Amino acid sequence: VIRLRHGDAKTLAATLGEIGESLHGERGQDGRGSGKRGLLVRADESLNALVILADPEDVGLLEDIVRQLDVPRAQLLVEAAIVELSGEIGDALGVQWALRSGHVAGGAGFADSGLSIGTLLGALQAGKPPAELPDGAIVGLGSRDFGALVTA
Repeated sequence: VIRLRHGDAKTLAATLGEIGESLHGERGQDGRGSGKRGLLVRADESLNALVILADPEDVGLLEDIVRQLDVPRAQLLVEAAIVELSGEIGDALGVQWALRSGHVAGGAGFADSGLSIGTLLGALQAGKPPAELPDGAIVGLGSRDFGALVTA
């Protein structure tokens, strides 16, 4: 009886049975196997073990094969985080960018937070900050030619 640590007894029993058949087939052809008994390999799935009945030299060979096949399989660890946002929260999350080069200004916004970076920068440039800001966290950074507004 050989208990397996990593392999599946049923699968390995089928493999060893095929190997045993080919071993006895070769021995029978050259006449040396006439006095030998057959090979029996069964799987005990409850113990994940192999039961082998055979001649001592065959058992030794099969034990070596089992040792080589009963190895840990390569594994891949996958971690995932599943986040669900409601429509109301998703609308309030966003990042907006603004750039200025000379007299040309451009910007891009993602999400509808109710406050655009263009409106905010224009109001700040005029010296009149907006009277009403949306709820949540607002982080802004920038310089003379660059601005970013993050809302959450």
